[in-house]
Order: sequence, then C-alpha cells, then structure tokens
Amino acid sequence: MRIRRTHVIFMLIAALILMLPIVLHVPNPYGNPVVQEVHETSHTVLFFIAQLALLLIVRRRRPDWPLLLVIAGTALLTTAIGGLIELIQPYFKRSRSWDDLWRDVLGIIAGCGVFYCFYSRQWVLRGVALAVAGVTLTVAFTPLAKTWHRQWLQGQSFPVLADFENPLLRNWIGRTEYARIRVGAAPDEWADNRSEVIEVLMPKDTRWSGFTLYHPVPHWDGYHRLRFEVFSISPKPTRIAMNIYSVASGPKVLRYHAFTVQPGFNEFAADLLDGATPVEGQYISRILIYSIAPDRDVTLFFDNIRLSYDEAKKQ
Repeated sequence: MRIRRTHVIFMLIAALILMLPIVLHVPNPYGNPVVQEVHETSHTVLFFIAQLALLLIVRRRRPDWPLLLVIAGTALLTTAIGGLIELIQPYFKRSRSWDDLWRDVLGIIAGCGVFYCFYSRQWVLRGVALAVAGVTLTVAFTPLAKTWHRQWLQGQSFPVLADFENPLLRNWIGRTEYARIRVGAAPDEWADNRSEVIEVLMPKDTRWSGFTLYHPVPHWDGYHRLRFEVFSISPKPTRIAMNIYSVASGPKVLRYHAFTVQPGFNEFAADLLDGATPVEGQYISRILIYSIAPDRDVTLFFDNIRLSYDEAKKQ
C-alpha cells in the first residue's frame, strides 16, 4: 500500500492523542480531588477516541479483514502504546501508574464496543457490544462521580468538617503511624451521644499516632474557632495535639494546638485568629489529630469536628 498524506496526518493525530496523557496536566495547585479525578478520567476519554478512530480507519482501508481480528489487533496495539507511555513517564517527571493503564484499557474496551455495535450485522451482538461499552464507561466515570458527590456532601454539611454518619465521607479519614481507627456507635458512657463517632486507639510510645482528615472544605474565612468533642474511657489525663496544614504551608504545620483530655467528656476549641499565622485566607488541605507520646495505650472517641464564629467578632 502506498503511503499517502492522509495516512501521515492520521498517524500524527493518533500519536498526539495517545501521547496526551504524558503532557496533559490539568492545573490543580490546590490538590482538589475532583480536578484530580478529571485528569485520571481523561485517560479513558483519550484512549476511547484513539481506539475508535484507529478502528474506523483500518476498517475503511481494509474492509475485507475479519471484524474481530481488526478489533483484537488494534486493541493490543493501543494497549501496548499505553503501557509504553506509563513506562517512560518517569523520564518526563511524571509518576508511573498501573491505574492509569487500567483507565486506558477501559477506554479501549469502550471504543471496541461502540465500533462493533456499528459494524456487526447481528442485532443481539450489537446490543451486547453496546452494553459492554456502557458498563465500561460507567466503571470509568464512577470514581469521578463519587468524588464530586462526596465533595458536594461536604459542602452541604459545612461548617461540620467530619461527618462520621455518612460512609461516603469516611473515605477521606485516614490513620497515622500505628493508630487503629474505627467508626461506630459512641460508648455507653457517653450517655447523650447516640451518633456515629470515630474510635482511635493510640499505642504507647508513639509520637504521631492518631487520624487525619483529608480534603476538608478548604475555605474557613469568617470562622474563628475549630471545635471538637472527645470522650476518654481512660482514668488518667491524656495529651493530644492538632496540626492544621494548608496548601501554602505544604508539609510544614500552619497551626499547632495542644490539649489535655480528662477522663470522660471533653470539648475543645482552637482559636483560629491568634498566633503569627492566621488561618483566614489559607486553603486548608488536612487536619491531623494525634497523641503526644503516651506512656500507655490510649483509646479516645472523637465527634462533632466543626467550625464556629463569635457573633461579636463577626459584627
């Protein structure tokens, strides 16, 4: 077959589409999880387009080739290119990710399904192919939908920063060091609390044992205090601390507050206005609550982590 200008143009376009995951970087200076998922889902979209375009060109140029052979051959080719892209990512200051390759494969499968739906002569197989494409795209876009929904729920519950009642919002709660965390009913001793709370076991002789709230609602302008409740079943006082981090502070602590947890019920309020670095105007990225080198295993229950403001200061 003689190479024509249309072939060259197609190959350049296909190469550009397939290489876009290397150079595509959705601006996300704040680490917004929804924007991050948009970037991840773009792998599926790009490879869906590339696979479908490749199939259409091959079918047009070689209409006598068996349909399934064309689908299998082009799918293997684009999958191999996707794998190659992931292998060379570190050379472009990007991380290698098998999850990205999986998203590429989802796009390839969806493209094959749509193509087969158009070119198969059997209605049953057309329906099956279209169903496979639909299911594959649903799987690919589900993480984006869940992340957006989770962020919307956070906005609805704000100024509550941690809603332990909602299973979707628990995905952004993580343990630190050797802590063990569990969400469940408040202990019987916490008589007036019948909601879901987070139980945190902090082993002795650990420095940062506790839990982290990732991706809280980031803008705290207009709020003056961060409040939370703690219940201790220990007969002795326990020292804990809270670190607040922002995008600007990075790994450095923006605000630090220490508290002494007495046996039984405790309620604490951290002033967000005092200190050299006010929280207002910062884009908050995470909150870490942890024990301060306990001399024994400590179990604490946390609830109602929220922001508040003083009416006098607000006026």
